[in-house]
Amino acid sequence: MKEREQAPLNVFGITALLCTVFLFGTLHVQAQQKEDTRAEQEAAKVSRTYERTQQKSKTTAANASFRNFTRGGLQTGNLIQVPYTTNVNVSAGYWGSYVSPNNITWPKGSGVEYGHTMSFLVGGNVVNDDGDDYIIISDSYNRSSGDRSTDGTHQYYFQPIPGYYNMYGSRDTENRLNDNDDDRARLQAAGLYFVGGLNEDVNENGVLDEGEDLNNNDELDLILENEIEYTSQSNLYETWPEFWPPQSYVGDSRALTDFTPGERAGRWNGAYGAYARADQESYYVTDDRDNDEFPYYPFLDPETGLPDERGWADGGRRGLGIEISVRQYQWASVLAEDIFISTFDVENI
Repeated sequence: MKEREQAPLNVFGITALLCTVFLFGTLHVQAQQKEDTRAEQEAAKVSRTYERTQQKSKTTAANASFRNFTRGGLQTGNLIQVPYTTNVNVSAGYWGSYVSPNNITWPKGSGVEYGHTMSFLVGGNVVNDDGDDYIIISDSYNRSSGDRSTDGTHQYYFQPIPGYYNMYGSRDTENRLNDNDDDRARLQAAGLYFVGGLNEDVNENGVLDEGEDLNNNDELDLILENEIEYTSQSNLYETWPEFWPPQSYVGDSRALTDFTPGERAGRWNGAYGAYARADQESYYVTDDRDNDEFPYYPFLDPETGLPDERGWADGGRRGLGIEISVRQYQWASVLAEDIFISTFDVENI
């Protein structure tokens, strides 16, 4: 079936509230705890309620959204301690259930906090197949429970693409991160795959040899458990996936449906090669498929070849049709010890 022609996406602006943070050592700051206003308290209450709803949703496969694959992380590679979430938020003031502490701390260990929430957003002026104009904004700003669907089932947020972290969680938790029937069903329905962690037995001799104890537990782990439930960070081997998604690095010739290990399996998937250029890095990919507020259909239904008008609960893909690759860097050098860098590579897919 011949694919339909799609009206071009006119991206009129990309705003990042934090691409790079500079906090110089010569700056003397007296931090003061601000009392929450009533509105902020109510917003926080709504946010906590929604987060509890999301946690409960992990026990049912009632929808095909990737929101169960949202992860937090905490970069500590220099004097700035930076929490983040993989729905494109730097600092996690409204996402405390994913990472703790959830605000930026500088200097690290001082308890002095900055940057409650810094959300990335993308806006576009689009024309649908009926010739109607819409201005669509995609983001993950969670104050007052954020921009959500009229039926209350979901928020119009960026959601991470699965495959960029170790989904194999602690055996002592109920859901074992994403190693459960519901999340595996979501992956299968989306044509994706479950990926666990690294195998420490590199030489396959059944013995924990020198240099193989990646998580420092004095045991030989055939599959590392992602006990902290973070997305992949270069300094935390237990967060790395067993292998990286196909075509997630230059030179990877695997087809998008080829879920066999590539050349970078067991190595860091860096932007400049199979290594970490910074002292500490993190990496994830996300898209705006859950933003189904407007009748704009940038994708084709894989089964029919027609515009994907399926609902959110059935795995429909909407939004602006963009994908964002996020990489974050820290160097411990005295010249860069107060700098945190985030890069956002936005692609109209």
